[in-house]
Amino acid sequence: MWRAACPQQPGRPFTGGFTLIELLVALSVMSVAVSVFIAMYISSLDLASTAHNRLVALNLAEEQLAAITGAPARFVWKIPAGNPEETRFDVELTGEDPKAGNEGGLPGAMPAEPAAFRRQQAEHERFRWRAEAMLQRGGGYYEVTVVVSWEDAARPQFLAVTSAVPAIAVHAPAQAETAEATP
Repeated sequence: MWRAACPQQPGRPFTGGFTLIELLVALSVMSVAVSVFIAMYISSLDLASTAHNRLVALNLAEEQLAAITGAPARFVWKIPAGNPEETRFDVELTGEDPKAGNEGGLPGAMPAEPAAFRRQQAEHERFRWRAEAMLQRGGGYYEVTVVVSWEDAARPQFLAVTSAVPAIAVHAPAQAETAEATP
């Protein structure tokens, strides 16, 4: 009955299928290929997460730098005595010096759905920023650097963005306050 279902010429070996060794080789090749694709997929997820974190940090740094350069009077400039050139000092949001840096805050556009809002809020709480300034040679402008820090895979990460603020914009509010205080 078996020979009737699979006709074969007499005297020739049966050639109508795969041997066990061929199946094992095919399965091993497939498993290697699948494991390579899974490793590439996991690696791409890690790269996407890193890129997303850097984008959030860059947006935060640019936002804070724009706030500092746009309205320097809103910040506390801890200029050292004598105003020496090329000495770094802190630019703070308030007079208090936060040890870990200022909180990143939330972006202007947030999701309306509560779960997505909480997830976005928790993500942005991981980021901290600090600002430093340095009077450049000639005293015409301050170089302002905003540094954003966060942890990625239990390793500290930093991103810095630098711009310039005219020295007159920093000193003008202080001169205006002293002029108002004198009778």
